Amino acid sequence: MRRYADMMDRKRRRHDEPGDGMPRVDAESPEQAAEEPKKPLSDEEHARAALRKFTEVETDPDRVDVSLRSILGGDILAGAWFRRQFFFILMLVAFIIVYVSNRYASQQELLEIDALQKQRIDEQYRALTRSSELMELTRRSSVENYLRTTNDSTLQTATVPPYTLDVDEN
Repeated sequence: MRRYADMMDRKRRRHDEPGDGMPRVDAESPEQAAEEPKKPLSDEEHARAALRKFTEVETDPDRVDVSLRSILGGDILAGAWFRRQFFFILMLVAFIIVYVSNRYASQQELLEIDALQKQRIDEQYRALTRSSELMELTRRSSVENYLRTTNDSTLQTATVPPYTLDVDEN
């Protein structure tokens, strides 16, 4: 609401300023303005009015003058539009930084996942190789060959089939 009131005051001041060097008349009606005589400005007042008009910054909220010269010269940073939108632009920059850093972090995690999957597959192959070697070493024929080659053991393969003992449970 305040911005609208400020904008209307600026528009009113712009339309009320005289272009011929005559002072502005604050009258309630056009008839009163016609009745009062208009006196010319003194040189000092005319110089002040010209200086005020020259240094006044036009801040029309509907008009944004963006050119390459204003961007490179830094004039855009002093404009009312940029001052009003500063926090929005700052928020956008923060979101962009978070977005880029999040993407970078996710790419790093994907690379780490790929490396860990390759390591897991290598470990699976090693475990499969070890289990097959263990199966081969614990096979009955391999154990018998080992026992024959070493003379420490008195174990031999049974030539008689095993038999069962019947026990009465009284």
